[in-house]
Amino acid sequence: MVPRTATGKRRTASSTAALDLLAKAHTICTRALNTQTAPERYVDAHLAALRAAGAIVAAKLGTPTPRGTWAAVAELAPELSDWSIYFARATTRRQRIENGLWEPSDDEAASFVEASKTFIDLTAAVLGVPLTPASPVANTTRPPRTEGHEQRMERMVSNGF
Repeated sequence: MVPRTATGKRRTASSTAALDLLAKAHTICTRALNTQTAPERYVDAHLAALRAAGAIVAAKLGTPTPRGTWAAVAELAPELSDWSIYFARATTRRQRIENGLWEPSDDEAASFVEASKTFIDLTAAVLGVPLTPASPVANTTRPPRTEGHEQRMERMVSNGF
């Protein structure tokens, strides 16, 4: 018997992979909510969003892409392009955390976890996957605004850094 989705369509290997990645995204995001330190919450939230992005790629392409995941998401799901830019920029921050070069505040980490949750919910909606009751789509479909590099540099210079 061929596995079917809730709507009766055949479930393919790529749709199964997409569902698995989305489930992993939810699991990692839940872990981020329960992690003690801000750096760990931030890293987990980014990894959760990356799994959700992988679900988009798996569902729409079926195979990994040689270009970056975030660039692929912007192309495959244009409605999520602002989010892909947001999380692509956050990749550098995650790498800096992992290398011990930056530590987010508790507020920054909490905001980032919320952004990740929203992105996962929006990804589920784009893929036509029902949302869990504990995970409704947020009121916004746009990522939070973040301070740009130029503004951070100006602030650092004005503060004598």
